Amino acid sequence: MMPKTSLQLDAAEVSRTAGSNTKQAKSSSTILVNVYKDVDSMRKKLEEAQEKLSDSAQTISLFGSLERAILDVDVLSGEIEKLENDIQEKQQCCASLKLLSLQMQERRDQVDKKLSAVKYSLASFSSSVNYFEQRETLASVRLNASGHHLNQRKEDLARLQVSRKEMMDAHMKIRQSEVELKDALEDLRLKVEEENRRLESDRVLFAIDNVEKTAVDLSQRNWHLSGKATELLKSEEEKTKLQNQIKQTREKLGDVKREGEALNNKLGKVENDIQVLAMEVQKEIQSMEELDCKLQQIIQEKKMLLEIKDEGRNEFESLIIEYHQSMFEGELKEEETKIMNEELQMELQKIKDLQRAKAEATKRKTELLEAMSCSNSCFSDKVEEDLHNIRISVMELNSLLDQ
Repeated sequence: MMPKTSLQLDAAEVSRTAGSNTKQAKSSSTILVNVYKDVDSMRKKLEEAQEKLSDSAQTISLFGSLERAILDVDVLSGEIEKLENDIQEKQQCCASLKLLSLQMQERRDQVDKKLSAVKYSLASFSSSVNYFEQRETLASVRLNASGHHLNQRKEDLARLQVSRKEMMDAHMKIRQSEVELKDALEDLRLKVEEENRRLESDRVLFAIDNVEKTAVDLSQRNWHLSGKATELLKSEEEKTKLQNQIKQTREKLGDVKREGEALNNKLGKVENDIQVLAMEVQKEIQSMEELDCKLQQIIQEKKMLLEIKDEGRNEFESLIIEYHQSMFEGELKEEETKIMNEELQMELQKIKDLQRAKAEATKRKTELLEAMSCSNSCFSDKVEEDLHNIRISVMELNSLLDQ
């Protein structure tokens, strides 16, 4: 409700006063029936006062309408300004939400690409792990085969080394036998030479004895010659025996030498076989070390691959969580944006209604101002003049009533 102005209050007071005076005038006219002219004059004055009061009331009403129109325009302007600020803030908020939604969509796309890449990588890792397991199995088989072959070569080498030791021991015995036979042969040769010298000496002595004892008794001579002949025969037999022993010893020595030569040939062959086997063993050891190094490298690579696979699986799980979280946040932001847009549309519609109401209020204010501007005098002066005339009319009525 619009507050009453001072002009409206004066008009009301004048109206009440006029009503009271009218009642008194009616009372007086009843009392002063005979005074027709005075009553007619009072009626005219009252009609003039009522007409002026009606004009003033219309003027005040027009002023009240103008005041209400101005207030309406101000209030609507304030509401529109507040709504415009709210709309601007919500538009900025909507823009921020849209930008955030786009960023979250880009983030979801990136996470989706990462998920696809990690998924592909995990599949590749699985096939790679199978490949490395096959390589590990093959390398283990090769290493075991190489180890088995190396053990066989070591066993063969050990047998050859044992044979070589046996041959070397046998060769030492043969050389010892050869030395012993040579020593025995030398002893027999010396004995034969000694026996030859002794036999030659006995023959010379026998011849001398045979010449010197020609005059001796024949029987004694025969006995003596028989003894010498027996000794010579024994010496010959001993010499023959020694020569046979020398022959046998030489034969044994030849057999021992041939056996030594054969053993030397075998020992040389064994030595050559040992060298060949030792080189093969060394190669097998080197090959086995290379295979073991290769196996360890494959195991290490597989271990690293499994670690990467585990990390990829953990990353995949984290990406899934991140993807679902981004989906939830994105849907939440989209819902917030939707609600914000709905509120924005409602406020835009409200501001349109307010702008339309403001336009109507402004139009009314303009029309009232144009209507008021048609009067040449000032509006407040006119109201004051009308009230002044009403007071004069009331006073004149009062004066007529007092007569």
